[in-house]
Amino acid sequence: ANSVDMSYHIPDNETANWQLYSVSGQLMMQKALQNSGMLHMDLSQIPNGMYYYLLHCERGVLASNKLVVIK
Repeated sequence: ANSVDMSYHIPDNETANWQLYSVSGQLMMQKALQNSGMLHMDLSQIPNGMYYYLLHCERGVLASNKLVVIK
């Protein structure tokens, strides 16, 4: 797949950041988010492999997980 869709919820109208990291810790992409909704990320420029994503705001980490890119 060349894209990923994720639903998200950010409490109290805070601004949050979604970040994608390689397993070596390199920041591959990021996006600022507000409120709640659906995040659509184009992964066409990201090489195949395993990555980790974080969704965090001032309060701390709201979500984290691994993401495997296979095209």
